[in-house]
Amino acid sequence: MSLLHEEQKNRPQWLLIISGVFLLVILVSAGWYAITKKKFDKLTLCELDAPSQVVAILIDKTGGFNQNQQRLVSRAIIKEIDELSVGYRVAIYEVDPATFNGLSTAVFDKCKPRDGSDANQFFENKLMLEKKFKQSFKSPVEDITEAATQSLDASRSPILESLTDLATIYSLESDQKLARIVLITDLIQHTDAISFYRTHLSAIPPKSQVSRLPDLFGVEVQLYWLLREGNEKRIQDSGLISWWEQAFNLTSTSDFKVIKVR
Repeated sequence: MSLLHEEQKNRPQWLLIISGVFLLVILVSAGWYAITKKKFDKLTLCELDAPSQVVAILIDKTGGFNQNQQRLVSRAIIKEIDELSVGYRVAIYEVDPATFNGLSTAVFDKCKPRDGSDANQFFENKLMLEKKFKQSFKSPVEDITEAATQSLDASRSPILESLTDLATIYSLESDQKLARIVLITDLIQHTDAISFYRTHLSAIPPKSQVSRLPDLFGVEVQLYWLLREGNEKRIQDSGLISWWEQAFNLTSTSDFKVIKVR
């Protein structure tokens, strides 16, 4: 028998062996993937038995929004969420005096799921992941943001109280850590206890309001400052942002950034 015939005879055996090894690798990989695959809560989309880093978006509806602010705030919220890592928990709260009984319930509270861009081509369906991301996360956020930025006249603006509630909520959650607050407001506090309409800021320095300030140790704060006209503009121009910078400094936030929205 020639060497050529011997080689042709052995070739199917080698192909069979290689195919068998390849199939074994696939089966082992699939089994390992099934065993190590993370499990998620169907309602919140958060990983089970794992702590969540929370980004709380607090929308102050009490002063209303003009059309430009509606558009820019919606874009800002989407940008904030787009830049989040997968797994971060997004909780959206509204400061709405019409229904204000504290902030015990968020209007949206879910962990950011994968959008399919990093799907494993052997074991995952990229299109299904993308569809789930849009239906269960991105679209609801967009709808809630649009509804929350509608104009609203209000007789109260409990900003400090809302921030304190927010800090308290997450101090009581053992599996959730408040990492960042996105605050959308004109910063004009107005309640029976403290009102920037009734009292000049110089008469109520932040240090005198320590008991009303939230405990935000280590939390980042991103403020989208809604600029007003008329009497509200006069209050904002009287050192309002400086008042809040001092106030947040007393709460020991790790970072405080401001973006003006006219």
